Amino acid sequence: MVVSVNGTINSDGVTGTATSIIFDDQLQGPVSTIDASTPDSKTVTIIGTSILIDRLKTSFDNTDFANINVGNNLEISGYYDSSGTLIASRVELKTSSDVEVKGVISGVTGSTFTLTTLNLYTIDIEYSSLTTFKDLPSGLQEGALVEVEGTFDGTNTITAAKVESEEFELSDSDEFELEGTLPNLLILTA
Repeated sequence: MVVSVNGTINSDGVTGTATSIIFDDQLQGPVSTIDASTPDSKTVTIIGTSILIDRLKTSFDNTDFANINVGNNLEISGYYDSSGTLIASRVELKTSSDVEVKGVISGVTGSTFTLTTLNLYTIDIEYSSLTTFKDLPSGLQEGALVEVEGTFDGTNTITAAKVESEEFELSDSDEFELEGTLPNLLILTA
């Protein structure tokens, strides 16, 4: 799992104390294509995102490497490489048909906006008075990084049940983000 760790760093700059550890997947949605041209890896596409799943390096929950099929709704945790491929560290088969996608808002109208995902795929988002908005005190803003949860029409539109800000601010040196694979965390500071 890729996690966010909040806490404080000790004066040695290497150790610290975590006050919270939060898991948030990178993407959740239905598999639309699978390329299994190599025996130990598969490249799947979920909502325009290319995802590399490795038989030996990816961990699995409620499924396994051999049972990933077109139509499976998968929750993916991992990192994007320089080409925009999401390298899956963890894959979980979900029983619901809900989707979750992160990206940047543009083209806001009265009931739609465009979301550009972290791998530069664009998808249309429809919202209504039934949509929940979280941590967006100024409403939907051009350029805001958000996570959209909802239902996918199978082509290029998500009907949003929830839109939540993924923005964070580092205002002083006591706030930080840790990123990496436990136990070898890379410390990123402001």
